[in-house]
Amino acid sequence: YGNAGASNQENVEGVWDSNYLMVQHMKDKTSSSIEDSTSNNFDGTKAGANEPVEDSGKIYQAQDFDGSNDYINTGFNALTREHVRTIEAWIKTSDTGDYTGYGGSCKVPLVGTVTPYIGQNHGIEAGKATFHHYDGGWRTLQGTSTVADGNWHYLAFVQKASWQMDLYVDDNKEVSNGDSTISGGQLLYIEDIGRSYGISYANAVIDEIRISNVARSDGWVITTFRNENDPSSFYTIGSEEPVHLLVPLSPGESTTLTLTVAIPEDAVPCTVDNITATATSQENAEVTDSDTCSAHAAPIVHGVDVSISPEYQENLVGETLEYEATVTNEGNVPDTYDLTVSDTEDWLEVSGWSHMKKITIDHTKVDADLIDFPVLIDITDSDLASRAQDDGDDIVFADYYGIKFNHEIELYDNNTGHLVAWVRADLSASSDTILYMYYGNAGASNQENVEGVWDSNYLMVQH
Repeated sequence: YGNAGASNQENVEGVWDSNYLMVQHMKDKTSSSIEDSTSNNFDGTKAGANEPVEDSGKIYQAQDFDGSNDYINTGFNALTREHVRTIEAWIKTSDTGDYTGYGGSCKVPLVGTVTPYIGQNHGIEAGKATFHHYDGGWRTLQGTSTVADGNWHYLAFVQKASWQMDLYVDDNKEVSNGDSTISGGQLLYIEDIGRSYGISYANAVIDEIRISNVARSDGWVITTFRNENDPSSFYTIGSEEPVHLLVPLSPGESTTLTLTVAIPEDAVPCTVDNITATATSQENAEVTDSDTCSAHAAPIVHGVDVSISPEYQENLVGETLEYEATVTNEGNVPDTYDLTVSDTEDWLEVSGWSHMKKITIDHTKVDADLIDFPVLIDITDSDLASRAQDDGDDIVFADYYGIKFNHEIELYDNNTGHLVAWVRADLSASSDTILYMYYGNAGASNQENVEGVWDSNYLMVQH
């Protein structure tokens, strides 16, 4: 397992050897049908949608027959009545009564024929596993234990070549070499699941019906019960380990296996995955060889290069020079750079905002995490007085990535740099909140969004 690119690896029909004529897992294909897993395609058609209805089964899903009019018709006619065969199924019922309407019909039919006198019936009669057949008169073989007890039971009917039948309940052979002599070679019509002769209906939950054209051995039948009754005790599952491959090779022959190594996104940088391939002879364990390679999760490298060109220019007093500053990420991971520019004589004119200040809001003063809180900023700053527009239109607040916050200026004094502003921001009670105040853009228009500061829950704000 663990191959994300694999197509469906099932071979459903290949599971069941050619002796299996029908295998019904009894789960819905649709609400009106079930599907045969063999290549014979004896798919079942229900009496109607959800007649019977799918229910939890012994293996997985099953069909719950109501005892009134539910049945499934498979059209099965692949055997004659004298054929050797094995019919097996799981059944759960509490119906212990007898059916008196027709002599050869089981009270709880497992599989049965539609037309009287040309078929046989397998099921439960008087609470016990029962086989009915007709040979000039009705003959019956019946088990010894009560199976109509509301629990799951495995039933197997094994017709042998000697006209004898073995009948199993769970892992017990309750009838051995019972007389099942039949004359004639008519087809064995056991088309219906849960109904016999069109008049007797099962009141039971039925799962995993299989019909084979061989007489399965005692070992086969008993092992089937033990496997399906308690799979967890039938085998143990080992711990996860790398895939083992058996590679048969002739002298001088070689084979190549492609190893795909995917470095996970959460891999710790610089981690080395050492890979070893070892081949050991199945004939002589001392004949072995191995080779290794390694896969390396590259270290995270942060790097940056800043270049300005041209390096030198000159012009007359009052004229303008232009330079280009280029920032390049020279690392191997995405990064964000804090780009600042400065000069010695204060001749530099940066397009846009020339200056900013970081404002840190103390999280210990914030009582809880708050969304869209109007923060009062009340400062007096001489840098604002000397660099911001006289009316403060270029003052703007933003986060680390330059995303603007809505703000309203209540007061700005360009002589003292006294600013009273309201800024809409999310505040954290566990870590400091950082705002950046930008200023120094002579060409900027008014950056305020007064109404945007106050969320829709504010009905009136009077400063």
